Amino acid sequence: MKTTSNFLGITLNQLILKTLFDSLKEYSKKNNIQNTIEIQNQNSVHITLYYLDKDINKSVFEQIQKDLFDLNKEKIHISLDKVSFFNKEDKNYICYLSPRFPKKLEKINLYLKQKYISNAIDNNYQYIPHITVFKIINFSIYKQHEKNILKIINTFCSENSKIDLYQSLNLYTVDSTQSPEKQKIIA
Repeated sequence: MKTTSNFLGITLNQLILKTLFDSLKEYSKKNNIQNTIEIQNQNSVHITLYYLDKDINKSVFEQIQKDLFDLNKEKIHISLDKVSFFNKEDKNYICYLSPRFPKKLEKINLYLKQKYISNAIDNNYQYIPHITVFKIINFSIYKQHEKNILKIINTFCSENSKIDLYQSLNLYTVDSTQSPEKQKIIA
């Protein structure tokens, strides 16, 4: 795996989210739109808290491990709120699930930003806690299926809105040369 960046993130319960990803894959295959949406790698479903550079020196790595240990002592409840989209050129581009009560995640992001600013990748975007579901590759074909896809996602969200998806905070390494992008927990 080639490291293109790293991030601190919340690892989520893959077994619960597997139902959603399997339903989307089944719909995609049944309707022959596998090249229309790129479904997130369900083996590393997470909420990114803070992006870090691809090179992390030993002392920073050790400090991150200590911070993860301390942060993992706090209980963070992650449940689903709604489906949303990031836009690009006035078109939906990334489909994501919003966690309920994102303020706690925003506070953690701010804490990490203050602590690891010198090791950060600055993407100039406002921090929005989210769980990526898929990327839209072909917008016009996606639009023909949007109603059915959103029905699958909204049904999943309503059936699982009270379930706590949180597992732990972790340091991930990322390989953006893969499609979909590959993320792996390293601490």
